Amino acid sequence: MKNMEIFVLDELKNYSTQNTVLRFTRIIRPVYFNIAEGLIELAEQKKLPNEKRLENYKDGNIQKTINSKFPDSINTELENNFLKAHKNFISKLLGEENDLYKILYSNFNIDELLKVSKLTKKENYLKFAELSSEEILNSDDPFIKYILEIKEISDDIKPKITELNNTREVLNQSLGEVISSLFEDKIPPDATSTLRISDGVIKGYEYNGTLAPGKTTYFGLWDRYESFNKKTYPWGLHERWKIPPDDLDLSTSIGFASTNDIVGGNSGSSAINTNKEVIGLVHDGNIESLAGDTIFLEENNRTVATDSKGLIEALKYIYKTKNLVEELLNGKLD
Repeated sequence: MKNMEIFVLDELKNYSTQNTVLRFTRIIRPVYFNIAEGLIELAEQKKLPNEKRLENYKDGNIQKTINSKFPDSINTELENNFLKAHKNFISKLLGEENDLYKILYSNFNIDELLKVSKLTKKENYLKFAELSSEEILNSDDPFIKYILEIKEISDDIKPKITELNNTREVLNQSLGEVISSLFEDKIPPDATSTLRISDGVIKGYEYNGTLAPGKTTYFGLWDRYESFNKKTYPWGLHERWKIPPDDLDLSTSIGFASTNDIVGGNSGSSAINTNKEVIGLVHDGNIESLAGDTIFLEENNRTVATDSKGLIEALKYIYKTKNLVEELLNGKLD
């Protein structure tokens, strides 16, 4: 069984980079990707006889569908930042010589990319939608080409990943049966919906040649914003946050890292202190915690949580939700 598990993991490694690209493309998704997907779906539907098309692509509905696939307005600044984030990520992941990277970014900076594409203005998009299926699918538009390539990668590797993960699941179940037969009732079984408590302390750790503190404060929020010249990306602030209210205590912790052992499924858990008081909300782990499914290393494995004190400060002085704060602090409204 051990050799089989190693084989499955080695096979999954072969698809890890491509799968990461697929996942990131779903998370950081510029609107132009959605427009391209809509045109590709249109092209595929146009190939079919009218009676076999999806209802919204049949005669009488198709033009309404085409119009709906392009948003009424596009937040250009936001979408450009999505593209920058996407470009930065896949360039680091794949390298700039990778064919997938080159489709969008090899010959273009972001401004040039948006000029070259026909999917950034509605009038151009509508003309594009009038083309035949073959003309759309064989287009040189970089967004169309990228989404088609992503689709091809997905169609290729998803069934393989699913099969390998199903094999892992069977192996894990077999391992669970062995552990259960050996230890019987000496250890609790997983997935019983019973309470699990992980002990830990708030503690910093060595990171990137420096020390990551055990907590971060509101001071850091504005420090990032000001230190990076108030740029929208990556440390920009919403208008509501740009000028801190006088009453907001900037020394208040807004997040902390602790030595609790976090694994998948823990996000959303409460962090409590020894007095049984809720002090935070667990939402993540640091990058070093990814190995936690296999081994926990206390020197740098950290659970990341939002600090309750920081939340209350924000609700009080930024969002001014007086009743909600009262209910959270007292458990009821007067």
